[in-house]
Amino acid sequence: MRAATIKGPALAAAVVVAANLLALAGVARNRAGGPRWSIELTEKELPLAPRGLDNTRIALRLEWENTVPRWDRERRAADWFDRAKLEGLGFDCRVEPGDPGAERHYNRQLPREAWVVLEYGGDPGASGSRLRAADAGPDEVQLRSRYGDPARFLVLPGRVRMVYEKKEGRLRGAILGLLVDQIQVPREHRSVFEGWRAGSRYAVTLGFGARGEPWVTGARRLP
Repeated sequence: MRAATIKGPALAAAVVVAANLLALAGVARNRAGGPRWSIELTEKELPLAPRGLDNTRIALRLEWENTVPRWDRERRAADWFDRAKLEGLGFDCRVEPGDPGAERHYNRQLPREAWVVLEYGGDPGASGSRLRAADAGPDEVQLRSRYGDPARFLVLPGRVRMVYEKKEGRLRGAILGLLVDQIQVPREHRSVFEGWRAGSRYAVTLGFGARGEPWVTGARRLP
């Protein structure tokens, strides 16, 4: 019994250590060779995330307007995430939405990972951010070639799903979220955010690495 009691905590600790090492290896691969492109955003797109029990860490939350949410009760979803785009992402759209078995067929389709394009610019949305979902696809390279201006477009990994709208007799896609929604501020840039008060302004430069994941490469206060 004693051996089993000792083995349990030791095994759990080993799993935690292995997970941390894998995470660090992933970060290193993403940042190898420096950022492939960069963009500067403001506090409207990168507000401070609430601090948890560990008060020594500062993180920024990526704020963006989801133009194709899962729930569309107010009929405001954009029409760019259509049936053709769903098929391009690998969803099975062979059954016509009006067929008797369509509801069962489409409600069994599971979410998928995809690359999401956020467009920066224009008037702020309801959240105050000027980032809006503009496209999604299975291939980062193709999207980056199509949306080549790094100062205007972000291409980030996310999760999408199919939405079957029985009443309207149509299929559309929805973005469930991004895989990276919080970004840690490294120690060398924390002074910009210390003592921050409501109404204060700042700008943050994000670099994007080999896996499309962002990290903070610069930060400055704005007047």
